[in-house]
Amino acid sequence: MGKLIIIRGPAAVGKTTIVKALAKRLRGIAIHLDVELEQRGLDTAGDHYCIPVENFLEALRVLRADLQYHLASGTSVIIDGCFYHEEMLDYLDERVDAPTTVYTLHASLETCITRDRERGKPIGEESIRAVHKLASRVAIGTTIDTEGRGVEKVIEQLMQRMTE
Repeated sequence: MGKLIIIRGPAAVGKTTIVKALAKRLRGIAIHLDVELEQRGLDTAGDHYCIPVENFLEALRVLRADLQYHLASGTSVIIDGCFYHEEMLDYLDERVDAPTTVYTLHASLETCITRDRERGKPIGEESIRAVHKLASRVAIGTTIDTEGRGVEKVIEQLMQRMTE
């Protein structure tokens, strides 16, 4: 049985970069929840302050069979997303039969704003502020600080935590 590893945190904290590197290191599958939402037209807030939990849950419902297949075959699956709705984690916990670990990446709001400006496809300061606030209110899993740390340092810390 593979492991389900969830890497969560605010936008521009480094989740996607870390997940790609971690999946390579573990020879696992990387799933980027933002991409899944976008491909299904579920990445909009509509009249809501943020993307509604129903949109995230729909994306997870669609992914569930693939998750189970990979995990049952012994492959670890690493998902990155903000996971600012606790119901998302509850959904996976209740419906995916695999050991699951949650890691929350953290960096200051200012760092996330700066990183967003440097991205090829920035989401903007207002969105970074909103998502940082939402993601920071959910305190789940082991927190890993990415402030001033490169990818390898963060991966080393994750690998160390996985063996504890």
